[in-house]
Amino acid sequence: MSTHDASFDVIVIGSGPAGQKAAVQSAKKGKRVAIIEQDRFLGGACVHRGMIPSKTLSENALRVKKMRENASLCRFELGEDTEVAALLDRLGAVIDAHDGFLACQIERNGIVRLHGRAHLRDPKTVALECLNGDEVIYSSKSFVIATGSVP
Repeated sequence: MSTHDASFDVIVIGSGPAGQKAAVQSAKKGKRVAIIEQDRFLGGACVHRGMIPSKTLSENALRVKKMRENASLCRFELGEDTEVAALLDRLGAVIDAHDGFLACQIERNGIVRLHGRAHLRDPKTVALECLNGDEVIYSSKSFVIATGSVP
């Protein structure tokens, strides 16, 4: 376990919609803010496993269906794997764009991004369990716990 000299006004645990908004609003109020996310990407389950992927797949499935209907009118056939390839390509592009937007917003607002699993130690400190197993201690005046849910 190592002690880190970083101290923040606000530490937000979780980067889903609630955590991201809490971090940005705190930064806009002049607070020194860090956001902790255990996932590799920002956005939480909503972006990577929940509403955005399911909505994107649903909308694109309807587009592919319409493409198939229109192709048959023109006596043109789409390959069987066209549907899956088109759906997955579009899904990847949408998630990448959303992740890029969130990362840019966090950086633009001067929010420190910390990657790992958070463990509250007491009302003023959090231990960050890093990917390599190290533990780093951060202190803060306030914590926002926005860990979301599992879809």
